[in-house]
Amino acid sequence: MSEFYMTPDYGYEPFTEMPGATSEAFGVVGALLGVMAVFYLLILAFGIVSYILQSIGIYTVAKRRGIHNPWLAWIPVGVLWILGSISDQYQYVVKGRVRNRRKVLLGLSIAIVASSVVAGVSAIVMAVAAIVGDSATTAGVGILLTVLFYLAVVVSALILTVYTYIVLYDLFASCDPYNATTYLVLSIFFSVAMPFFIFFSRKKDGGMPPRKAEPQPAPQPVLPVVEQAPAEETPVAESPAEEPQVEENPVEENPVEENPVEENPVEENPVEENPVEE
Repeated sequence: MSEFYMTPDYGYEPFTEMPGATSEAFGVVGALLGVMAVFYLLILAFGIVSYILQSIGIYTVAKRRGIHNPWLAWIPVGVLWILGSISDQYQYVVKGRVRNRRKVLLGLSIAIVASSVVAGVSAIVMAVAAIVGDSATTAGVGILLTVLFYLAVVVSALILTVYTYIVLYDLFASCDPYNATTYLVLSIFFSVAMPFFIFFSRKKDGGMPPRKAEPQPAPQPVLPVVEQAPAEETPVAESPAEEPQVEENPVEENPVEENPVEENPVEENPVEENPVEE
């Protein structure tokens, strides 16, 4: 019997005849993983750029139109509130209708998040009950709750998508009414183009009424300028500056004794008169 279960000898060894097969397979798999990693990195980079362009566009429109808290355009759930606010403002100013689409969008977002959390918790409870070996009733209730909440998530997401496109049309109509339908259709079928449409329309107000000029203060009356005669300047007597008194030390003058010059008397020689002989 032991010979019956022995491996028959077919005369070849399948794993030794192709020694390079394993290394080539790993090389192909590594190349595919590298290509997939580059592809996902490109998708991630494009998603980040698209999100930044969309946030800049919605933020600029909200700020220019006086929407409160325009910085919410950078928050994933807050951006829906800003979009709804822009749509409500357009409906009220242009068409005279009061809408609360911003509240509807916010409520749908909260419903989706809450339903997703409950569905996830139900799935975890169901898995734990199956591992522990609890009754089939508990597992059935867990499955039912999970399915119901996942259906709630799907329905809420569909309604949220419809409302998002509605408010997006109001945004395009308020910025560029002539191309609003084209932008919306292209955004539905090519969602990657929507952030670029919002970004390039952010400074347009083609569908909005002209803004009211801000009231300026009334000009003040100009009073005539009266030329006044120059005032006569009264001469101010200048007080002489007091010079500091310097105490002079009296210098004792030594009397100079004058030596009397003795005058030598000049003796006059008498001229003898010679008598003239007649």
